[in-house]
Amino acid sequence: MVEEARSCLYAVKSAFEFSAHTIILEGDCLFLIHRLKSSQVHDTFVGFYVRDILSFVKKFEFVSWSFVKRDGSRMTHDLAIDNLFV
Repeated sequence: MVEEARSCLYAVKSAFEFSAHTIILEGDCLFLIHRLKSSQVHDTFVGFYVRDILSFVKKFEFVSWSFVKRDGSRMTHDLAIDNLFV
């Protein structure tokens, strides 16, 4: 779950660097997507990433969060794995 949150923060920052104004974020971690959609931040390691993500997405004109099953989210899964070693 931490890997997915870390990857999401990386994706949001990357989209901003490429001057995106609208983003649609898909993820296969229902827990994380639920936290982001509801803006629920808890004092956990994942919560720190959620807080950073929610603060950063305020820079965009439009943000959409979407849960997709792992089979439909290969790129998200690969990005999460790749970011384990950054």
